[in-house]
Amino acid sequence: MVRTRFGEAPFDKVLLVKFSISNIKDREDAAFIQYNLLLRDEILQGHVDFSSKKASIVVLPGKNVEEILREEGIKYWIDSKETLSYEELIENNNQFQ
Repeated sequence: MVRTRFGEAPFDKVLLVKFSISNIKDREDAAFIQYNLLLRDEILQGHVDFSSKKASIVVLPGKNVEEILREEGIKYWIDSKETLSYEELIENNNQFQ
């Protein structure tokens, strides 16, 4: 466990990955992709936006993002990857507060 000013966290760093998806058919498909990503233990947070065909996920450290996306059948290209401290993620993300 890592001590943060928000309490104990099971890890120190996370990976924020933003990517584009080319094989989204409709809003329901986007929701289904998001749901399936969030079922995975290694993904802490995720969002898929149908209108922009963009997505972002927060992944546990040491996980292969490309492998995860391929396993989910997502046709993607990664726009950015950023390593953040868990504390930084919490500070910048209202969903975790």
